[in-house]
Amino acid sequence: TTNINADITTSDDNVSFNEAVVLLSDVLIDTATGIGNITFNADIYGDYKLTLAAGTGNIDFNSTVGAGAALSGLVITSAANLDFEDAVNVDDQGIDITANTIDLRGEITTSNSGAVTIDNRDLLAIYAKLNLDGSFTQDSSAGTGTTDIKADITTTNDNVFFDDAVMLKSDVSIDTDTGIGNITFDSNVYG
Repeated sequence: TTNINADITTSDDNVSFNEAVVLLSDVLIDTATGIGNITFNADIYGDYKLTLAAGTGNIDFNSTVGAGAALSGLVITSAANLDFEDAVNVDDQGIDITANTIDLRGEITTSNSGAVTIDNRDLLAIYAKLNLDGSFTQDSSAGTGTTDIKADITTTNDNVFFDDAVMLKSDVSIDTDTGIGNITFDSNVYG
């Protein structure tokens, strides 16, 4: 395993981890504004916030996130393509993502009111269940994002909001529980 207790920066160069990563503090991994990719090929875990900035590079989680212990928060400030291939577990600081294309293929779980906010310039693909103990917000600041949904979304009385067009790729349930969670689509829903 690799223990990380400090930030990592490169000048448009790749950062790759082939073994499990344990966060020992809040960590920033920043490959600057160019094409440096960030890749995790094994679980990354620890009760701290992970912030990633890949510029025009890609970010790939090829294994689980937070399987050993949920991250306290996950923030992604830039990426061309962002892929989650396995389950993601994040605690109270939630998930905040800004990227061009986002592919969610592992179940996303948040706890302790952890919210999920996604700003996608292009396609957001939700292909695995979102099981959230906080709100979900999709809001493309560029006004060009779209969303494909192929899996259910649940919250614990928290709002679900889609700012841009949504295409259903299968039968989908969006359930905000028995309380006051609102479900809002600000654009077309079709499929």
